[in-house]
Amino acid sequence: MARRSRTALPKYVTVARDRYGTVRLRFRRGRHSAYLKSPFPSDAFDEEYQAALRSENAGRSEIGKSRTKPRSIAALIVSYYASPEFKGTAASTQTSYRGICEKVRQDHADRMVKDLGRQHVKAIIGKMSATPAAANNYLRMLRILMRHAIDIEWVSRDPTLKLKGYSRKTAGFHT
Repeated sequence: MARRSRTALPKYVTVARDRYGTVRLRFRRGRHSAYLKSPFPSDAFDEEYQAALRSENAGRSEIGKSRTKPRSIAALIVSYYASPEFKGTAASTQTSYRGICEKVRQDHADRMVKDLGRQHVKAIIGKMSATPAAANNYLRMLRILMRHAIDIEWVSRDPTLKLKGYSRKTAGFHT
């Protein structure tokens, strides 16, 4: 790294005084924040600054990606989040899809996608009979995920195909 002048701090580093009057150097970039303990300018500071940059960049990897089993439901959800189909939806749609996907991940993260059969999906939806609208949303999300699994060639068939959800019971039209 080319050293800047003695007065100019490196990028993402600010000076702040704590409540005791001690001058502290703080590295802040995005959500990553760290206090740099070495005095500026010094070789120790440069090493600490580079380490902060590296750890900040390392933090950008997908959260939980290292803990997911390959070709599991959790890995499918990680893959779906990175897909253009998900990224192309509106922010509000992404928020609602994430909520349902995280519920799917919470319930079935370690299950393998290829082992998910029609009878499993029926059982999952059947357990949600007390909340039919939530069951229909869950089924809709499973359909989207299975279509994505077919697109990335993890499975060749869709177990949610032609599977019916709960019918909506309405009060009808008020005239």
